[in-house]
Amino acid sequence: MMATITFEIDAKLKDEAAARLASEGLDFKKAIGLFLHHIAMYGELPFSPERVESERLQKELSELINAKIAAGEINVIKHEVNEKGEWIIDKDKHPELYDWAVNG
Repeated sequence: MMATITFEIDAKLKDEAAARLASEGLDFKKAIGLFLHHIAMYGELPFSPERVESERLQKELSELINAKIAAGEINVIKHEVNEKGEWIIDKDKHPELYDWAVNG
């Protein structure tokens, strides 16, 4: 027996998700089916919402820092980045930058 699910989402989000799914060979029906199957089978989401939010915030912080450097608002001679290109701020080497990144 099949069931129908109807919901509303932002049009831009729908278009962006459809493009990403298509690049993986999926459509909404298949993707949502996989999502619900995982929840039913394992009793949990197939991802951690906290991890997703943390990664989003890290990306935004890196973009903000890069924009401030490009605008000349932060003077940095050398910085380290991780494998994703995100900044690694050493508290001991750059206490002022670390303080700004943590406390705003």
